[in-house]
Amino acid sequence: MSNLLLIKKETFDPAPVGMTAAVVVDVYTKIFPAGKFSATPEDKAIIVFEIEKLMQDGRPFIVQSRPFKLSLHEKSNLGKFLSSWGIATGSRFDLESLVGRFALVLVKHREGGDGRVFADADLALPFPEGKAPLKPSGHYTRVKDRPAK
Repeated sequence: MSNLLLIKKETFDPAPVGMTAAVVVDVYTKIFPAGKFSATPEDKAIIVFEIEKLMQDGRPFIVQSRPFKLSLHEKSNLGKFLSSWGIATGSRFDLESLVGRFALVLVKHREGGDGRVFADADLALPFPEGKAPLKPSGHYTRVKDRPAK
């Protein structure tokens, strides 16, 4: 008998490209291995948005930011992302406070190493006054609330 394990590659439609209303439904950190730009593993933050555009089954698309080093320096990628969003961070900032916050996000597509297309939140801007805020749908389960693997 063979010990061959078949892995089913899930297919999905990425969120459409463009500017869209969004709400933060999660912020989590993940350890990334050492690589080309870092000699040691690094903890990085990822911001997860639920956007107003819906999938065919009626659920909202989920997009996430690129992984950010945990630096609030004005020239860091996280500092620039938060600044464009109109968020003043100072020297300390609780990323958890972003959950439930509204934004306009620019969704861009990128191709993964296996050829699949992913949708990323490339930019966040302040939510316009007078526009009804987006509420989380309740379909997304936060990373910290998921069962351990």
